[in-house]
Amino acid sequence: MPAELIDWVALRLLAMRPASNLKFIKHSDWPERLKDSKCLAEQLELFNESQYAVKQITSLYDHAEKHLNVIKSIDCDVISIEDVRYPQLLKAIYDPPVVLFSKGNVRALSEPQVAMVGGRKSSSLARATAQRFAQELTQSGVHVTSGLAIGIDHAAHMGAIQAGPSTTIAVMANGPDLVYPQRHQRLAQQILDSGGLLVTEQLPGIQPRPYLFPERNRIISGMSLGTLVVEAAIKSGSLVTARLALEQGREVFAIPGAITNELARGCHHLIKEGAQLVESVTDILASLYLPLSTDRLEKRHIETDNPIIHALNQQSLTADQLAAKLTIPIGQLQSLLVELEISGIIGREGARYVVLR
Repeated sequence: MPAELIDWVALRLLAMRPASNLKFIKHSDWPERLKDSKCLAEQLELFNESQYAVKQITSLYDHAEKHLNVIKSIDCDVISIEDVRYPQLLKAIYDPPVVLFSKGNVRALSEPQVAMVGGRKSSSLARATAQRFAQELTQSGVHVTSGLAIGIDHAAHMGAIQAGPSTTIAVMANGPDLVYPQRHQRLAQQILDSGGLLVTEQLPGIQPRPYLFPERNRIISGMSLGTLVVEAAIKSGSLVTARLALEQGREVFAIPGAITNELARGCHHLIKEGAQLVESVTDILASLYLPLSTDRLEKRHIETDNPIIHALNQQSLTADQLAAKLTIPIGQLQSLLVELEISGIIGREGARYVVLR
């Protein structure tokens, strides 16, 4: 028989490891096994799971029903790994959660995301940088995913919100009925009001615990095409997220800082280990092969009055020739050229740029 919402909540209550959960649900009759104490006891023994004694199994569905009532009362969605709304990127990792609890715009789960993470202790420059990158990513049609923490996470969510209607996603290490830290109650509401999403794998009532944050981090990186580390010390949890992203086969980006800034040493370490150094959002979009949104491209055209397009309509030119003709610094010009190339407006013929449309 097909699994119902209460079956998924009951499965989550067992607190089995995600990998064990995946093995468990491969049985076509797994919902019935949850209701059969003998079968369930055998399965728990098979997976070396001991969270629930056999005598507790009989009350499993009573507990599940109570949790499901809370979930419904807070207008929360239950999204199982078999639900079409479940993010495919997350499903592809080694240990995906078998069920997610979410509030807000569920459609965002399966749309392009870039994770933005960094230290809770952060410099004002790093927070401003995170906010700017988040704004530009959102304007480019990419959702910003982070962890609702203070510092860089807060700046990332706020940048996305300030960019206009957004779907910034906050992944939590606690139940869907709680907000942590408490000071971010207003931020959580702003995320929902702006069309964003709060998501967690934890059941209602679960308080944040240190061991839950690494589990939360695998979801942040697992749903995202890439992870951007803005500022992080060597022992920052952000480096854990970056490592998880690498293990999941995702891109890792890092913004460098001053060599005297202890809070930037984690980013420098990542760059030494092969993370991509980024100076602009276009570096990220180009690496992920993501186009800029039309709105943002038109905005950039208005800001520059299309000098590049105007010049290339007259003749094909190299980057150096364009820089000389337009008196634009070569670094700034290359950033603009990448945006136009990604959008399919210009292309290259050898070393020369040409207008394609």
